[in-house]
Amino acid sequence: MENAGASASVNAAGLCMGCMAPAAGGLFCPQCGWKYAAPAASILHLGPGTVLQNTYVVGRALGQGGFGITYLGWDLQLHRKVAIKEYFPQLVAARVAGAPTVAIATTRAREDYGHMDCRAFSTRDAFWRASATIPALCRYSTCLKPTRPDIW
Repeated sequence: MENAGASASVNAAGLCMGCMAPAAGGLFCPQCGWKYAAPAASILHLGPGTVLQNTYVVGRALGQGGFGITYLGWDLQLHRKVAIKEYFPQLVAARVAGAPTVAIATTRAREDYGHMDCRAFSTRDAFWRASATIPALCRYSTCLKPTRPDIW
């Protein structure tokens, strides 16, 4: 399990990365059919089981667009499923092979990408916050910042 931006290891091996149900024996999850050892569906995605700042476990990718990637996740502190949105603009960003690190295509893109902060990212999805009273929708919770400036 990769651990992005944290020093202590977190064991989330007891979860299915396809649905976040407790993992059972065998090769596949009986709840969702996920193959337990399945890699990320794309080289652009974070690997299933990546732990972000000892707080969130990244599961399978739910979707990807020009602005970012959305993953199923698990909150290690609240012990519940979450949706994780990664800021990942496809025109300028690439995943460093085998790592959670993002590489930026050009110096200009690095400047633009580096100026993006959590407030701007969450403003893009302001309707999620405005829809907080609708039980079926996700709630905006927090925004993780990189622990090293060179990660951007």
